[in-house]
Amino acid sequence: MSTPYNSAPDGELFPPGPPPTEPLIPSPVENPPWTLLDIVILTAFGIFLVAFFLGIAVGIARNRHPLTPFADLAHNALVILPPQVLAYLALLGGMIAMLRSRQLHFWRSIRWNWPSSRWLGFLLAGILMAFFIQAISALLPVPKQLPIEQFFADTTSAYLLALFGTTLAPLMEELYFRGFLYPVLARRLGVPLSVFITSLAFAAIHASQLGQAWAPLLLLLFVGLALTIARVRTGSVATSFLMHVGYNLTLFTVMYFVTDHFHNMQNLK
Repeated sequence: MSTPYNSAPDGELFPPGPPPTEPLIPSPVENPPWTLLDIVILTAFGIFLVAFFLGIAVGIARNRHPLTPFADLAHNALVILPPQVLAYLALLGGMIAMLRSRQLHFWRSIRWNWPSSRWLGFLLAGILMAFFIQAISALLPVPKQLPIEQFFADTTSAYLLALFGTTLAPLMEELYFRGFLYPVLARRLGVPLSVFITSLAFAAIHASQLGQAWAPLLLLLFVGLALTIARVRTGSVATSFLMHVGYNLTLFTVMYFVTDHFHNMQNLK
């Protein structure tokens, strides 16, 4: 992990910008320099980090507000979000450290491959996907209220969640699922099955936020499939990241206007 005495080389802590007009040509074979065991270790490390920082945050909040029910603290974005940010940053440091220990450049190894002049097209694809998924959701029995809506209790929480949901959250999800998990599965199981498993796992981690409801989870599975297929077709995690950002940005933008600039959150109900 990067420290003041052991800094990440070549600015590895942050995604590199556009390279000199490099074409997106996916490699025909996925052969990442890590194994399924490494994915298990990264997963366990991520779960530990979230639990560790979350435990500290809830403990501090509980000490300051002893009469507040635990359930209210657990659904308070101002309590939950900071530890998740810290956990994600620490996990990113762990990912970088894992590849650096093998003398590998992080962003090149995970196939970041910024799409140069075509980046806006992938962002637009994510925006269109959001409208498409919302249109399909009108045909499915999506619950009127979902657990994730409890985090949008006030304007400040909504702005913070929107910022997190359009920056660090999609970055880390793409790095883990499309950057690390997919290529390992593809090497063992082949592309079709690996695309499905990766997308299923992506939907599954959001299950608690969606109340285990099958309809929104099915829609999220479709989103995961689109993102993973983009990663496969372009050989670039940056393309799926851009689509992911476009998708999330559209959802938060619609929410922003529906709730009168995040001031009338009851409009979500």
